Amino acid sequence: MINKPGYKTTDIGEIPKDWDAVRLGDKRFFVILASGIDHFTGTKRYLSTKSIENDEIVNVECEITFDKRPSRANMQPKLSSVWFAKMKNTVKVYCFTNSNMREETERFILSTGFAGVLCKDGIDPTYLKQVFLSDYFNREKNELASGSTQQAVNNEGILSILVPLPPLLEQQKIASIISTAHELTKETSEIIQKTQELKKSLTQQLLTKGVGHAKFKQTEIGEIPEEWTHMRIGEISRVVRGSTPRPARDPRYFGGSFDWITVSELTKDRGIFLRDTSMRITEEGAKRSRRVEPGTLLLANSGFSLGVPKITQITGYINDGIAALLDLSQCVVPSFLYYCLSRLTPYLRSVVARGVDQPNLNTTLISELEIPIPPVAEQKRIADVLYSIDEKVERETEYRYKLEILRKGLMKDLLTGRVRVKVD
Repeated sequence: MINKPGYKTTDIGEIPKDWDAVRLGDKRFFVILASGIDHFTGTKRYLSTKSIENDEIVNVECEITFDKRPSRANMQPKLSSVWFAKMKNTVKVYCFTNSNMREETERFILSTGFAGVLCKDGIDPTYLKQVFLSDYFNREKNELASGSTQQAVNNEGILSILVPLPPLLEQQKIASIISTAHELTKETSEIIQKTQELKKSLTQQLLTKGVGHAKFKQTEIGEIPEEWTHMRIGEISRVVRGSTPRPARDPRYFGGSFDWITVSELTKDRGIFLRDTSMRITEEGAKRSRRVEPGTLLLANSGFSLGVPKITQITGYINDGIAALLDLSQCVVPSFLYYCLSRLTPYLRSVVARGVDQPNLNTTLISELEIPIPPVAEQKRIADVLYSIDEKVERETEYRYKLEILRKGLMKDLLTGRVRVKVD
């Protein structure tokens, strides 16, 4: 094998000549922390593996004392230590750096479900954290995992894992670049969450109070503006159920050129519209299914997507896990109806959950649902406001996806030395 200029071949692949490939058991660089904690007075916070999501604390398992604590609360954090969950197919990492974590090392006790690696001089903990978050490291960890119930990597396996080791300044620069991309991803997630909270609040306000109303009346569906009315779904549309050709996966019916809309397609994208579908049926399959035209409002009536609405923008054929609202009255705007049904999704799921008598939503139950009916112009105004928020969520979600792809690409390139960073 011929190496690129400036690179060498190691057991972890080709890396720059001035890098090393070292095992976590190499005592020149690392110490694998043993179980056991220092005696303490008062209380501390216990971090189980459930407490960490990716590389953040999302919740504290409980408050503990030295004498009253779970048996697994037995790992002592130290400055410059990096921790990862030992379980297979689990990416949970937390880092205690020298710069700002002294108080945290005194505040927390960790679960024995974590492995702690103490970094010696020449190792930047934030760099090692990025290694532990990488696909490479987690593939290695998963291959070494063992156990009959919950598979996990043991200390012997941990000691054997090789990690790439650039010079210290390059470690710091790599960690900084990847961390910046990760912070952008987190900031985008926070924007999405806040926008979704705003939408939830506005939906409640707009679908009960409307826009600019001063007088209200009590009805069977609660208080609504005096100018509004309310109607059952069955009064404004014809509710029908889709049809699935049988037997399933029969080549006579499936794999053709007609768009086939299944329940899973309704939750594939976050937006209100169904713009395409990944499955097809044949002409014979289409004859045994139900055709829907663009603009039709669909509602999942079974499965994990139960109660989820969607407005199709394509001509397609729906399976028997979907209900369609056909012949929609001109007094209702489809996008307004979509938001009304979205608001009812939790209720519909609670109805189904009440017992075996109603394992799926049937057309009768859907037809009996009552919704508010504002004037058409106000419906459009309400739907436009909510749709603008949905569009923002969709844009930010797409941006977050691209950032995540960028971060993973950076990790792959920078942690292998395929792309070198400039160190001042």
